[in-house]
Amino acid sequence: MMHGPEIFQRCHCNPETLTIKSSLTGEFAINSPENLVIGEHCTISAPMFIHAGGGVRIGDWCHIAHGLTLYSVNHNWRSLESTPYGMDDIFKPVMIGNAVWICANVTIAPGVIVGDGAILSIGSVVFADVPECAIVRGNPAQILTYRDKAVFRRLYAEGKFV
Repeated sequence: MMHGPEIFQRCHCNPETLTIKSSLTGEFAINSPENLVIGEHCTISAPMFIHAGGGVRIGDWCHIAHGLTLYSVNHNWRSLESTPYGMDDIFKPVMIGNAVWICANVTIAPGVIVGDGAILSIGSVVFADVPECAIVRGNPAQILTYRDKAVFRRLYAEGKFV
């Protein structure tokens, strides 16, 4: 596992369009950075932890606040060879759409797909897929409401990003 902002040199991303926000108290930690793809014009804040062993793709124009924990790998708790889990891992890729806002202290479980324009509210624990433009919160994350999809799509098409 690698730590610090230099970790992004090992990921698939464009350093010219990636905004990295460090803090005095946090760091970036990425397991299997070679399996992490970050789209154009993203902002990522520390501290954060991503286990990308199963593959992680983050779309364009995403904003990720501090405290993200994201796993694309899980232990095999159904193992017949050892407990509490087996020695083999289960790999499930995580896909984050375009223009997604991941607020502070969000956890994303293996296999989750987050649709374009979604908002994962502060402290959400996401175990299930999040539809396009959905706003979720809680543990487990539940859909609170939706953004106006027509407005989101228009703003996206017009290139109106923060």
